[in-house]
Amino acid sequence: MIAVRSLRKSRAGKDALRGIDLEVAPGSVAAVIGSSGSGKTTLLRCINGLESFDDGVIDAFGTTLRPGRAAGHDELARLRRSVGMVFQGFHLFPHMHVLDNLTLAPRAVLGERRDEAETRGRALLERMGLSGREKSMPHTLSGGQQQRVAIARAMMMRPKALLLDEPTSALDPRHALDVLAVLLELARDGQTMIVATHALSFARKAAARVHVLADGEQIECGSPDEVFDNPRHEATRTILDAARG
Repeated sequence: MIAVRSLRKSRAGKDALRGIDLEVAPGSVAAVIGSSGSGKTTLLRCINGLESFDDGVIDAFGTTLRPGRAAGHDELARLRRSVGMVFQGFHLFPHMHVLDNLTLAPRAVLGERRDEAETRGRALLERMGLSGREKSMPHTLSGGQQQRVAIARAMMMRPKALLLDEPTSALDPRHALDVLAVLLELARDGQTMIVATHALSFARKAAARVHVLADGEQIECGSPDEVFDNPRHEATRTILDAARG
């Protein structure tokens, strides 16, 4: 389980997160929606230990992060074995082909043999619709293909949960649909995920809970039907109208 309690963070004298509460049970999906600058990325980065915070507590599968200090090496190692992160900018290693991108961390961190890691890597690439791309360099792939490689790379660590920061924001509509189809399949298979997204159709289909952020504050939380069909706050309606175009 991932539990966030009363999370607060300020940056340059401005509140970036204001008392965020969030709980994600194993096997469920939480969608975090909001306009740019609402705090979605900051929330995910705090959960993954990439940023410290000022108040509140984060517990992720038994690893507890507390305010006012950077997480220690051992804490981060435990956390990142349990919680993988996929960034909107892919962040693949440009000098490594696809299969090496997938197998580097399992071999270095988990101590897997090369043949074992490569077998798992090929299976994940097939699942992502990328069979035959094992030896491709990242720059030869489309944005959607690179993002699916990034998801596969995160899955290689056998995480209990995935954090995905706007995984389709840098993609054209066709490639975005390919990535969302992969994420929807993962959700149906019981992969725990927290997804910051503007893709409302995905959030409606995949998420158990939808969290709406505005100016660092959680203004609404509920089931997809509650949030999308009967929003309580005018700010939520504004966010939904903007996302729907």
